Amino acid sequence: MKKLLLVLVLAANAIAIPQIVNYQGQLTSPTGTPLDTIVAITFNIWPTPAGGVSAWTETHPAVVVTDGLFNVQLGSITVLPDSFAVNRWLGITVGNNTEMIPREQLVSVAHAYRVGTVDGASGGTISSDLNIIGKANIGNGNVSSGTFAFVAGENDTASGDHSTVSGGFGNTASGLSANVGGGFDNTASGFHATVGGGFSNTASSVRTTVGGGQNNTASSPSATVSGGENNTASDAFATIGGGFENTASLSSTTVGGGEFNSASGTFATVGGGIDNAASASSATVGGGRNNAASGTGATVSGGQNNIASGQQGTVGGGIYNKARGLNSVVAGGGSGIEADSNSATGNSSFIGGGRRNLASGVVATIGGGEGNLSSSSRSTVGGGANNIASSTQSTVSGGEENAASGSHGFVGGGGFNYARGAFAAIAGGGGDAVTDSNSARGIASVIPGGRQNETSGSFSLAAGFRAKANHSGAFVWADSTNSDFASTAVDQFNVRASGGTRIFTNAATTLGAQLIANATAWTALSDSTRKTDIERVDTKVVLDKVMQIPISEWRYKEQPDASIRHIGPMAQDFWAQFHLGEDSLGISTIDPDGIALAAVQELAKQNEQKDTKIADLETRVKQLEAAILQFGNLINSDKQ
Repeated sequence: MKKLLLVLVLAANAIAIPQIVNYQGQLTSPTGTPLDTIVAITFNIWPTPAGGVSAWTETHPAVVVTDGLFNVQLGSITVLPDSFAVNRWLGITVGNNTEMIPREQLVSVAHAYRVGTVDGASGGTISSDLNIIGKANIGNGNVSSGTFAFVAGENDTASGDHSTVSGGFGNTASGLSANVGGGFDNTASGFHATVGGGFSNTASSVRTTVGGGQNNTASSPSATVSGGENNTASDAFATIGGGFENTASLSSTTVGGGEFNSASGTFATVGGGIDNAASASSATVGGGRNNAASGTGATVSGGQNNIASGQQGTVGGGIYNKARGLNSVVAGGGSGIEADSNSATGNSSFIGGGRRNLASGVVATIGGGEGNLSSSSRSTVGGGANNIASSTQSTVSGGEENAASGSHGFVGGGGFNYARGAFAAIAGGGGDAVTDSNSARGIASVIPGGRQNETSGSFSLAAGFRAKANHSGAFVWADSTNSDFASTAVDQFNVRASGGTRIFTNAATTLGAQLIANATAWTALSDSTRKTDIERVDTKVVLDKVMQIPISEWRYKEQPDASIRHIGPMAQDFWAQFHLGEDSLGISTIDPDGIALAAVQELAKQNEQKDTKIADLETRVKQLEAAILQFGNLINSDKQ
């Protein structure tokens, strides 16, 4: 028997190529005579020239042999395998006979107009555009089982329809339109999922993306991990920029980078840092370490071990600070131990800095300092140490150990000052111990400063040292004498000035009056060098005018005690006669003194004149008496 193998690859059209091979042969009798018959012929493709396991078999049950020639189409009954493209041998068995010897090696033709596969090609150059209709597999050990899948690299799998593995090793794109750019052991299993590269990354849900890095996972729709290591974006639209062991576990959460950070609230964000957590909706941690934003809309900008647990609470930075109230703020500060932390627990409360400060009242404020407490509505401590503003709208500006416990009370500074009354105010002073304290207990009472002063009366004032305003409206000024000086009546003005008192009425301190130490009356300025336009007065005219002024006894209308009376002229009568002083409604004490002296001088003159006249008259009387006596004696002598 003589056999002839012809391999023809025919193109039915430009797209589909039949996977069959025309085979023509010749059958003869043992003597060489061509046969005319119909026989069954079995064809096998073997991987070896002899022995082995058949890689493909096909039986044609009725092959027509004419003049010894026959023709069959291999693959028309059983589809030829892809392995047909490598070294293979064809074995032929006619009827029940044994397989013909030798097997015939399958070879290629010299030229083909169009090929259906490039299996077995060892290389080459494509010098024009390449258009692959269907799947593509470039590399070794790859699987591209998805419709229109593309795979390149080694041991990569593109099993999803329209999926792509562009390179690398051991990568899998199993989702519809999934894509792995390269790297090692990456998986894109979600629809339209993408892994750019890196190692052991997983994009397992719809539109998830892992840009690169190692052991990163994007497991919910539209989740993204850009890079880094061991990061997980596990909810829809969650994003991790990079870093290590970061987690974005709820919808639209974001972790920019850093290490061991967690964004677990909806729309929560951690910018970076280490061990930070944004666990509530719209919460934000900018960076730092061990910070937590656990309130809705809460923010920790940075620092370490800070907590913003109040809704919209904010910690700007520092260490161990806590913003627990609604809209509360701690700008910074704190210290290396948690006991030194600042804490804003009141709604809309604020702490600017410092340490161990507590703002627990609504809209309470502490500017800074140490150990301060603002515990009531709209209360304020500006700074200092261990100060307390504990009542509504009370204020301590600074100092140490001060307290404003009355509503709207105020302490400006100093030490150990206590504004206990409503609207009470202490500007400063005090000391460094409770025994030196100032205490304003009266409503709207005031202590400007000093030490050991007290105001227990409403609207009272005490200043200096050991001044006690015990009555409403009392004013008490005490000098440095080490003893209490207290008011004795309501609305009383009290001054203890053991060095004397001076009151000036002009800016140059050249006009005024003084009460000299240990004196009981005022001394008015009457220095001749301070006077001008000096004119001598006519004392007789002054006395005559005094004689014209009515002098009355009276009392003031506003003076409540009717038994208290006064004597003197009316200011209008005084003004009409002398026109002295500032106006016609008052009488200066210095002018009546001068008028009285002038009148006394005039009276003295008139008395002197009268004394002279009286003396002259007395002399004349004596002379008359003597003459009368002498005349009488003469008459008596004549009678005798």
